[in-house]
Amino acid sequence: MRLEKNLEDNPIQKKLKELVDTFKGAMPIVVALRNDNLKEHHWKEIKDLINAEFNIADPEFTLQSLIDLNAVQFQEDITAISTQASQEASLRAQL
Repeated sequence: MRLEKNLEDNPIQKKLKELVDTFKGAMPIVVALRNDNLKEHHWKEIKDLINAEFNIADPEFTLQSLIDLNAVQFQEDITAISTQASQEASLRAQL
């Protein structure tokens, strides 16, 4: 935002803003997918939602891979599944 205010309009500034916005949009999904409480049925639900098969533990799987899957459009649903996994784990611990 500082660049927009302080510099004249240029293509590099626009591209940098686009990249930062894409990164910021993907980070909540990255956090949700790193949840240790996600079980196999949660992963199936996420993969069915995205309509893609992937392995987050694969070294070839990158942030760009996640962006290419267009997972950002499912951010709320993926976050909800991750939250549900955490709540289920809490209930299991209480039992």
